[in-house]
Amino acid sequence: MRQSSSFNPHWSIVVSFIAILIIEAIVPDEYVISYGFIVPILLAADHIDYPRNQWVSVLAVIATLVSGLSEQPQQVFQLHPEIFVNRVIVSLLLLAVTWMSQRQASSIESIDYQAIAHHQFALMESRSKFIDAMSRDFITAFLGAIETISTFRQGDFGVVTPAQEHALAVMSRSHRLGVHQIEIMLDIKSDDEYGLCLNYQRTDLAIVAKSAIDHVTDLATSRQIEIQFVNENDTTELVCDPARIDRVLTSLLLNAVSQSPLGSQVIFRTIDLPTDYLVQVADFGRAIKPEDLPDIFSKLHYNRISRHAKGAGSGLYLSQKIIEAHGGKIWVEPISSVGVTFSFTIPKALDR
Repeated sequence: MRQSSSFNPHWSIVVSFIAILIIEAIVPDEYVISYGFIVPILLAADHIDYPRNQWVSVLAVIATLVSGLSEQPQQVFQLHPEIFVNRVIVSLLLLAVTWMSQRQASSIESIDYQAIAHHQFALMESRSKFIDAMSRDFITAFLGAIETISTFRQGDFGVVTPAQEHALAVMSRSHRLGVHQIEIMLDIKSDDEYGLCLNYQRTDLAIVAKSAIDHVTDLATSRQIEIQFVNENDTTELVCDPARIDRVLTSLLLNAVSQSPLGSQVIFRTIDLPTDYLVQVADFGRAIKPEDLPDIFSKLHYNRISRHAKGAGSGLYLSQKIIEAHGGKIWVEPISSVGVTFSFTIPKALDR
């Protein structure tokens, strides 16, 4: 309820209530002073939360009706019909005032909440558009830098020494990783706001897998890591959203390569099951603690997990959403004391 800083509403209610009782006791019964109880009732409705403000109305009605009893000692509790009827009418009026004031307060609060909700929605929409615009600008800047670095590496600005080539390659990979992470962030934001929409197409899992490998080849080469692709499928056709599955595979491979020690291997395997494909990405980096396994795909908790590659948490969170939207499952298992295997299943067809 609204509070006024110029006076204490509780004391105002008490003082006005007592004043009306005193006047009621002084004047004859024929004069109905109880109309004045409207003042403390309105003060209570305006400054005291419901339902506590209803006690003022209850006390006002009781005081109004009791005042209708005769004040003559020999006629205690003997009612004067005309006086009592008038006080009943006043009591009904007080109850009506209470109801209307409560309705008015509820309407004002409802309008306030609607205005706040509208303002918050407009603010969220404005922020969302700002984030989208800024993210696209960052991607454009990254792509421009990648293109410039590419021209340097091609020797368009002079001979590039081995040391310079190494530095330029690192810069290019870093910029590409930045683009990848911004795109993941935009995907998560869009999915959270509008829901995850899939563009189903008949595609080839092997082609999508090789595309994902191409995305991380530069990073794997720089770390001297071999990506071993093992295709154990009799067929590789399925119905899915190829762009989304490419995003999942790229995130899992990026995570595996980032966690793998220099000169090691990442094993990327696809297995043909009766109604699904099983995809596994195994690396031999740091193991995951058993207590961390339940939170590995969590958007909020991944940064607290001991095994952590920069930016991998959001990719794993998005991967889980995409795989589950396809009707599959995704999980992680430790490989003895070293490394982990990320696995997921995806249906071959929609009409399972």
